Amino acid sequence: MITRASMASLLLVLLLGCAPPAPPEAAVSEVSEEQIVAEGRAALRAAGIDIIRFGVTPYIARQELIDSYGPLLDHLGDRLGLPLELVVGDSYEDMEQRAIDGRVDVANLPPYAYVRASRRAPGLKAFATHIANGSLSYGSYIIARDDGPVRQLSDLRGERVGYVDLHSTSGFLFPAERLLEEGLHPLRDLEPVWLGGHDTVYDAVVAGDVVAGALYAGG
Repeated sequence: MITRASMASLLLVLLLGCAPPAPPEAAVSEVSEEQIVAEGRAALRAAGIDIIRFGVTPYIARQELIDSYGPLLDHLGDRLGLPLELVVGDSYEDMEQRAIDGRVDVANLPPYAYVRASRRAPGLKAFATHIANGSLSYGSYIIARDDGPVRQLSDLRGERVGYVDLHSTSGFLFPAERLLEEGLHPLRDLEPVWLGGHDTVYDAVVAGDVVAGALYAGG
């Protein structure tokens, strides 16, 4: 019977199949990708699994996520011979809970959310990571308008500052650590404004609704 772990491993193989092939010397198995996919299809059929729910946190606008993930899930569905349904969480915490409850089969969680979720559900396992802009890692920015009052972090004291979500790594955790290093509590010394997505943080800074905002380096 196929398990979530084995299904995750199969998806990993298919995800790697989207990347350029590794050089011959990097091969560690004589089992072909096609053989693994065929065995995976058979196992899914035998287990009566007819759909895979793929969850993502709402780190950008819902339609952008649909446009971004749709082609990938269509490709994986073609390889597996069954549909993959994209499930966009209502919030970061909502997607954590869906992963814990098993309401999604695979979840794309940011690092902080994964650590939180895996503490509550030790059976959750990370099996792949995003490659964004050619990198396995990413950073965080605190941005402000050129014509605004902020020139250094100390200028943020008492000001309205936009964060993505309490459970966002680059939209809260990374900048919170940096602010603490500067002697500023990210919640008590500033006026936090929770905006739900990296794009909405950017828009709020541009509009002047907040004097600064925290978002991921690709935002």
